[in-house]
Amino acid sequence: MPSKISALPKALLLSALVAIIAPRAEAAKYRIRWVLAHEPAGVFEQAAKEFSRLISAETKGEIEVRIISAKEFGHDRVVAPDEVAREVASGAIEMTQTYTTTLSRRSENLLVLELPYLFRSHGHAAKVLDGAIGRELLASLEPLNMKGLAFTYSGGYRILPTTAREIRSPQDLKGLRVRTENTPVEAAIFRTLGAEPVPAGFDDTVALAKAGKIDAGETTLPRFADGHQEEGLPVINETRHTLFLTAVLINQKFYDSLPKGDQDAISRAALRMARTERKRSIDEGEAVKRNAIAKGEKFISLTPKERARFAAALQPVYAEFAPRFGNMVKRIQETR
Repeated sequence: MPSKISALPKALLLSALVAIIAPRAEAAKYRIRWVLAHEPAGVFEQAAKEFSRLISAETKGEIEVRIISAKEFGHDRVVAPDEVAREVASGAIEMTQTYTTTLSRRSENLLVLELPYLFRSHGHAAKVLDGAIGRELLASLEPLNMKGLAFTYSGGYRILPTTAREIRSPQDLKGLRVRTENTPVEAAIFRTLGAEPVPAGFDDTVALAKAGKIDAGETTLPRFADGHQEEGLPVINETRHTLFLTAVLINQKFYDSLPKGDQDAISRAALRMARTERKRSIDEGEAVKRNAIAKGEKFISLTPKERARFAAALQPVYAEFAPRFGNMVKRIQETR
């Protein structure tokens, strides 16, 4: 009489044998919910996926990352970046990547990064952001129950596309209404140049331009392309007046609850991801520039001399804000 095992269908018998023989994959010990705080989400999703891959490899699958869109997290309501940062602080989620402008409303120290023409180059920025100064700035978030892990770009240097005007000198900004980030430093930059700052969300830029409510809008080359901003602001002015920075955050209590080895793995993976993300932002920006020029779009790139004139015109912004940061501005400028 055939045994019960031999009577099983061959496919089912094979599956049963594989399940018995094959070693079981280790289940994740820790799970991280990473909410994408911004739209367009592409560049942020790439960063989250890269971190997920790196941390899985670092911990041999002990830490698992679930990437959640802002819309999914808000149950079809797109959750604002400031709200996502609050949720990280509360522990409702473990991780996110968000604007330093958003975080500067919680830790004023981060406003130093908004000062105009603060960074000489991407290499200079990397030394500051990945070094002792960057770690010090990120540590200012710890009393808020948020641990800053690394600085990212999500775009790189800011540009200033306009509806019609070419920007080559500080005088060219006079009278322009400029959509900008909602920080006192950004407002001071444009007021100093004789423009009118219009604080508004990135997603509102094209609509505001088409409605005739702004004449220009701060952005970066990758985000200009992602947001199809050429539809409202066809003249691309590569002013490079500030860096558009983001930061990777983790809930402090969650981080502190992990074994030291896992903490170190998270910190290493975040820094590796950040360096990859920054390079990707730079490369994407160069690709957008090449494509715009190839298509015959108006692209004005300031020369070093022209940028120097802007930097000189914006010294009143330093006079107003630098004293708030002690010797931080000098330390950044002297970093080699």
